[in-house]
Formats: sequence, C-alpha cells, structure tokens
Amino acid sequence: MTKERQRQRVRRGSIVQIDLGTGELGFAQVLEPPLMAFFDLKATECMAPDEIIKAPIAFSVWVMKYAVSGGDWPVIGRAEVAEDLNERPAFYKRDRISGALYITYTGAEEVPATLDDVEGLECAAVWEPEHVVDRLNDYFAGRPNKWVESMRP
Repeated sequence: MTKERQRQRVRRGSIVQIDLGTGELGFAQVLEPPLMAFFDLKATECMAPDEIIKAPIAFSVWVMKYAVSGGDWPVIGRAEVAEDLNERPAFYKRDRISGALYITYTGAEEVPATLDDVEGLECAAVWEPEHVVDRLNDYFAGRPNKWVESMRP
C-alpha cells in the first residue's frame, strides 16, 4: 500500500523534514522559493523547529517546488528566517557554448565573472529532491558529492 502524500504550500519560513533513507532525518527552511537552506543537523526523530533553526547552515540551493508541495518533504512548522539568510546568495552560471562565467542572484541577471569570482559559489541549478538527499548524506559522511563535482566551473 502506498502512502498518500498531502499537498502543501511552499511558504517562506517553512521548516521541512527530509528522510535521508538511512533511518535519519535532515532539515531545511524555505527562504525565497525555490531557495532553501539546509541545516548542518540530522536526527533519528522529528525535532521542534525552534531547535532546528539553532543549527548552522550546511548549504543553500534552489530546489524543485514539488519536493515540498508534493509532500515528499513534510512541513513540520514555521520559523522566522534568520537575519543572515535574508540576503539572496550569489550563484554562478557557465555559458555552455562560450564557457563564459557569470554571477546571478535570481537566475535572470548575469554579471560577467572570472573563475576567482565564482570560487566557492553554488551553481545556479534547481536541484531534484533525491539529489539533495544524496548531497546531505555525502555532507554528513564528509565525502565529496558527485552532483556538486559535476557542476564545478
């Protein structure tokens, strides 16, 4: 019998629980959809949002809306978005034809950049939920993630 998932609104401040497939859970907060911040925190059972938001951020990336709206990642509460997460992070883009690098904040604008400029930035990509789970598991295991490595500039 398959578990029926509840449709959910993707709202700023929502805290979601992520089944890591290992008997452990990860957690994230919706910032400006599709941007989500993933906490450097895992647990074996659900935690209170006010405890979750005390954890540092592991990384922030854009995620497919259906991860939350489709109920794959259940919303377990809401919390005020931390002040340091209110500013949109910079991402990098690479032109597939010319190889030119750009910095973007929303995906729409492109500011020319050098390799040094984009060092340490996330790729401007919208992640599939299963790839985020892979990344979280690799993060917690302290190993490189194949999806991150495949998008390096």
